[in-house]
Amino acid sequence: MNTLIFLMNPDGYPALTEDFVNGYRIYAIQDILFDKFLDRNNIVIVSTAINTDRYKEMKVLMESAGYNWLELDSIINISQLKHELQKQYNFKLDSEDTNIIYGGTNTSYEVMYSTDLSLGQFAKRNFNCQLYLPLCADITQPGICQIDKEMKAYSQVYDFINQNKLFDKVDILTRFADLKLPWKEKNNA
Repeated sequence: MNTLIFLMNPDGYPALTEDFVNGYRIYAIQDILFDKFLDRNNIVIVSTAINTDRYKEMKVLMESAGYNWLELDSIINISQLKHELQKQYNFKLDSEDTNIIYGGTNTSYEVMYSTDLSLGQFAKRNFNCQLYLPLCADITQPGICQIDKEMKAYSQVYDFINQNKLFDKVDILTRFADLKLPWKEKNNA
């Protein structure tokens, strides 16, 4: 099985989120990608444009560790993404054989439904998707603190999944151990 890790607006808006959230999101991606038992040949990272030094350095580290990372300078559609992944990395993106792990900024809008590459669009096309909350942050919700904003955002995420009847295609996760990731065979680890 292939795994696509999609980071929608990974930089986010650091000045509008608490330092803990910014650091925790970096920790969450490191936790996944620095695991030495993952089969890196079956994982591709896709992100929208990266503008901060933090994520630029993360991309360099991931590529030097053997991961393929496709940075999109503009929003394309799923068909174009399939073509790019096949052409650049010989990575087959299809709903039968690809799990998509999602994270990003503005969970209740950008991540869920704002573009053709949002989690909701993949789920509607029959892809199995996992919304990994440690990779998410939401600044569009009003709130006194980041926790307040996140609770409101996740309520809207639930409403979107419920209204679109996507519960069989979308898992909302907080634990690394629950992610569907490709693992190396024990003799290759």
